[in-house]
Amino acid sequence: MNKIPHIDLNWVTPDSPSIPDNFRQHLNLPDIVLQTLMRRGFNNASAALSFIDPSKYYPTPSTELPDLAKGIERVADAIRAGKTIGIWGDFDVDGQTATSVLVSTLRHIGAKVVFHIPVRDVESHGIKIDRLQSFLDSGVNILITCDTGITAHEPISYAQSRGIDVIVTDHHLLPDVLPPAYALINPRRLPFDHPLSSLPGVGVAYKFSESLLEQFNAGAFASSMHDLVALGAIADLADLYGDTRYLVQMGLNHIRSTPRPSIAAILRAAEIEQTRFSEEHVSFALAPRLNAVGRLADANPMVDFLLSENQDVILPTVNQVEELNARRKILCDQVFNGALACLQRDRSLLDQPILIMDHPDWPAGVVGIVASRLVEMFHRPVILLVSSPGQPMRGSARSVTGIDITAALGQNQKLLLSFGGHPMAAGMSLLPDNYAAFKRGMSRSVAQQASLYQVSNDLVIDSWVSPASFSLELVKSFDLLAPFGPGNPPLLFADHSLSIVDTTPVGKMKEHLQVFVEDLAGNQTKLIWWNGSRLPLPEGKFDLAYTVHASNYRGQEGVQFEWVDFRQTNESTFTEVQSKHKKITNHDYRGSERSLVDLNRLLTEEDCLVWSEGTFDSIINSVKRSELHPSQKLILWSTPPSLELVEIIIHKVKPSNIYWFLQTPLEHNLTNFTRILARIIKSGINQQQHEFDLENIAAQTALYSSIIELGLKWLASEGHITVTPISSMVFEVKMGGMKDNQTCQIHKQALLRSFDELRAFSTFLKRVDLDSLNLNLG
Repeated sequence: MNKIPHIDLNWVTPDSPSIPDNFRQHLNLPDIVLQTLMRRGFNNASAALSFIDPSKYYPTPSTELPDLAKGIERVADAIRAGKTIGIWGDFDVDGQTATSVLVSTLRHIGAKVVFHIPVRDVESHGIKIDRLQSFLDSGVNILITCDTGITAHEPISYAQSRGIDVIVTDHHLLPDVLPPAYALINPRRLPFDHPLSSLPGVGVAYKFSESLLEQFNAGAFASSMHDLVALGAIADLADLYGDTRYLVQMGLNHIRSTPRPSIAAILRAAEIEQTRFSEEHVSFALAPRLNAVGRLADANPMVDFLLSENQDVILPTVNQVEELNARRKILCDQVFNGALACLQRDRSLLDQPILIMDHPDWPAGVVGIVASRLVEMFHRPVILLVSSPGQPMRGSARSVTGIDITAALGQNQKLLLSFGGHPMAAGMSLLPDNYAAFKRGMSRSVAQQASLYQVSNDLVIDSWVSPASFSLELVKSFDLLAPFGPGNPPLLFADHSLSIVDTTPVGKMKEHLQVFVEDLAGNQTKLIWWNGSRLPLPEGKFDLAYTVHASNYRGQEGVQFEWVDFRQTNESTFTEVQSKHKKITNHDYRGSERSLVDLNRLLTEEDCLVWSEGTFDSIINSVKRSELHPSQKLILWSTPPSLELVEIIIHKVKPSNIYWFLQTPLEHNLTNFTRILARIIKSGINQQQHEFDLENIAAQTALYSSIIELGLKWLASEGHITVTPISSMVFEVKMGGMKDNQTCQIHKQALLRSFDELRAFSTFLKRVDLDSLNLNLG
């Protein structure tokens, strides 16, 4: 029987930034914590403190969410008139907690409220009109959705036709055409760098509730629901920045100090010490339990359970939850082991860019969970399907960052009976006769996206250090950076030239592996390798990537190490960013409140070369990237789109002094970019220009050529233009074309990801300590 192969990742280690004295003095933290804060964009003590300590963070007003004020006014009027408010939720943890937040709020202010959460086996996700009809017939006067609704055109139109206004609170991707709801409250309508933009469904429900409570002079009640927000946000893998991070921090603190009776009962059942409660306990204990109810049974009773203080309600429900969770674990283990057995029999399945497997006996309720586990192991999208004889195949997909799995399904929709989802997760059904063609089509679609958007398997190492060097006190200091999750990953360490001393399978199914390793000095360390018992071990000397955290097993404090990845020592995939540039004096004008005045003064007093690209309100005398020439003094007026361009600019100019302004061009906003790009193309064609150089447009817009190419392809998929590549950097463009909705969605999501990366780099460059910025100028 073939072994499952080890998947090689590209290990990358950024250079460690130097720590300014004032940063060190104000925070008084270990260097590795300070360096991590700086690498993640916090280069002053005030910003770092607001990240570490939620009491130093200023929450964003709820009313910055589009349509929220309108929705609040409508609901408040209905409550005062004695109308019944109907809440329509979803069965996952985000949906359960969002529903609970809205129901708790409305009950607190004395409103009449009813709610419904779809039963998975009967209704699936979303709003089905037949069930909606009976729900509205129960006397609902106003309908509020939570964690759903943004694509529910037909159900919302039906409700509105009955004179029932619909307020949508949701966080999922916006469709091309928004549904005709009375109010559409969705953080994706905000700029991508807005502090509310990463709110999950429960976060949107909370901000709505927060504002509604203030209308009824009950604002203090909002903080009692922070714990529910934390559960939903962590379970839904929300990006932990801005208000989302703040609400999760507050919620975890709430659970550690005074957990509500329902959560306290789950903690006891799961044998979790409440004072040490963390985001990991949500991810690996609470969320799976609550999700088990939604996947295998009916999640409606969970709302009253979560809000109850009655032990006669709580204790029987906890027992039911534990039974369902035990069943879920058994089913997941069976499916997981079955999937690994398939891979051992046919390792060629891993030759494809997407892993697709099926089995007639896999339970539909857990294949998505197992798919997520396989994504973590094999670093590629995974689809698992149930192939019951005589029935359509039904399955779940999970993806990796950079691959929009729903868009890939859309490219193959002719082979499907139904599909739907998000960039990272989806569901589908198809006839067995189409299965072979479906696998081929999905492999092509995923490979196309991976090639077009340069998806990579980078593993970023924070520091190379021996496990033997960690003290419990140092490891505890890492908790200041928590909660960890999307947007704020845990610290990842690595060590050279280790060898395996012993291994022991552990866990009920012997699915995990306890590994003892030894370094060159003879120090031995015990690690846990989750789900590693059936994966290949390194041979001879190897480098190890691992995480570390404080543990408290059975009341005994200690340090736990977790195996992440390995590579044989003789491999040379390690990349380290090195600084090679000569000494440059940096002048920081990034926070100037009178930047134009400072610029004009410098131009009057100094002989400076000004680099500026993109569109600004004021016109200045400057050069673009193709016009650069040596100068002792360089002014960076606009924000470069990448570190590579920063290095090119400095390499060409060879300055001894750099004046950093880093103003944001209009084109660094996606809406502005597409408008300006269309204007550039139209203007060129009007002047009989038909060939467009990507690099020239990139220099006009302060972007890089791959974004320009994506922009042109998106305009073409919208039917505005037709593009034909002449070379890798030159395209022929004609006005008019055919709209392709599926391709349009792929390019739109790729643009969103590119502008997310642009925002992250821009934030980094505007915060980083300039003297510690390491550039390769060789």
